[in-house]
Amino acid sequence: MSGSGTAEIGILDLHTTAGVLGRFPEEAARRNRLGKFYHRPPGGESWADVSLRLRSLITRYKRAADNHLRLVGINATEMLHRDGIRRPRQSKM
Repeated sequence: MSGSGTAEIGILDLHTTAGVLGRFPEEAARRNRLGKFYHRPPGGESWADVSLRLRSLITRYKRAADNHLRLVGINATEMLHRDGIRRPRQSKM
């Protein structure tokens, strides 16, 4: 598992879209079927996994009642918010 806002992409790490299609065609087809948000590559995690981790982090900080200011930088926040951190779109199956 990586930092709070970054998805581990497992076996697909360092592969371009063309590289994934050429080397892992079954995985490319599975990602196409599930959609980017729900696809979990072997040895990796989905954006849904990252979203859950972020929600857990946010909930933990909201529960803290010590009146301290917290600043958390997460590089995937914009993408997750856009793609549905609150209410993920349903993929067509």
